[in-house]
Amino acid sequence: MTKARTQLLGFALAPMIPAVLFAAASPGLTDGRLLTSFALLPIFYLYALVFTCVLGIPAYLFLQRFALLTWWSTLIAGAVLGAASMTLVQATASVALFGAAVGAGEALLIWIAWRFSRSSRDDGRTL
Repeated sequence: MTKARTQLLGFALAPMIPAVLFAAASPGLTDGRLLTSFALLPIFYLYALVFTCVLGIPAYLFLQRFALLTWWSTLIAGAVLGAASMTLVQATASVALFGAAVGAGEALLIWIAWRFSRSSRDDGRTL
């Protein structure tokens, strides 16, 4: 897999983390059954994808531009952006902490994709 495809896959999969967590944490939106809550997964994925594109990609490009792409810097950036975006939705400490955890998890997945793409050879095999 090429470097660009691996990074694109990371950015496409990362919004699944908040989408699954929001679907699991929202039985009040449906009749209370977990399976019905997961019917909202595509909607949550689209919202998370928008936040990833608007906030995550510029943060990724900023960290990459200044050679700051490390696992801990992406975790910090993801936590800050996740907390900030969730605070816009509802300004409580528990929601901000949840957003920080979700953002950090999403950023870590993107970093893993970046790291994997960096260790790929030109012929498609991994080291």
